[in-house]
Amino acid sequence: MGTTSIQIAPAHEHITGGGFDLPPLAPVFDRRVAEHGLSERLRFNTGDFFADPLPRADVLVMGQILHGFNLADSTLPRSCGCWRRRTAPCPTGAR
Repeated sequence: MGTTSIQIAPAHEHITGGGFDLPPLAPVFDRRVAEHGLSERLRFNTGDFFADPLPRADVLVMGQILHGFNLADSTLPRSCGCWRRRTAPCPTGAR
């Protein structure tokens, strides 16, 4: 939890970032970020990827979202709506 943000932040001291996941994972994220001295720059955003709006950001890195799901069931991507929402929080001009 937070591995990507923790890897990127020290190499790019001018950026801020965070994580987005279910509420029970907030303490895990916060502890790992604090262990790396990045609490001032990285924060946890609480939410459910399948139901809640994604946080606004210049860059969103998505990974380990669909593990545990049967991807052969083609109804998941269409029914959850997450694929249509994935670009909504990006500001104009974001790449």
